[in-house]
Amino acid sequence: KAYDIPIDSEAHNGMLRMLLEDLRAVSSSLVMQLNSGKNKAFEVVGAAFTKRVLDKKGILTNSFLIPIDLHQNLFAGLNSDNKSRADHLLVKIDTEKRSIDFTVIEVKCRKSLSTADAADLKDKMKEQMDNTILALKEHFDPQNSVSSNRLDRTIKNKELKSLLEFYIYRAIRYQHLSPNTSEYYLTFVQSLDTGFQMTFRELGLIYDFSSSKRH
Repeated sequence: KAYDIPIDSEAHNGMLRMLLEDLRAVSSSLVMQLNSGKNKAFEVVGAAFTKRVLDKKGILTNSFLIPIDLHQNLFAGLNSDNKSRADHLLVKIDTEKRSIDFTVIEVKCRKSLSTADAADLKDKMKEQMDNTILALKEHFDPQNSVSSNRLDRTIKNKELKSLLEFYIYRAIRYQHLSPNTSEYYLTFVQSLDTGFQMTFRELGLIYDFSSSKRH
């Protein structure tokens, strides 16, 4: 009710079920977080909206989502000592170019938002997305100056393989990846030691619940 999502009538039960299914598709733990406090619940609703928007725009095609909040260990011990992070990674793999393409997504939900507040919020979102890219590069990017000469490169490749595999299988379970695409992706992640590259882009989404314009 706090987010103007009608749930009181039988006719709107489908909308609530759809929201919960969107959350489960991203991460089952997000559903549990709906009861962990108002601010956290606000963030979780934003995650459901984001999954719906990406799906509607066709951006999820041949891609899968990783909730960054479940992988806070990536931000421990960074050279920057900054632990700020974005919300999600949208991952797409180009097996021919041997490229893992990450779209770093940060989501904010606000009941109201002034022009000045919006500018500050965008700066904060930019910092969170930039730091997330920094963390991924330091841990996994073979072309990154910090991580290129890591003595534990093989171990890091294995960590990345495990991370990607888990969410590829999750995407298969929720039918977000086709059988052919998932097979290509799973075959690719088995061969990270033979070389790969990483590319990054950023996507910030702000949901202003005071806006008269709804999508």
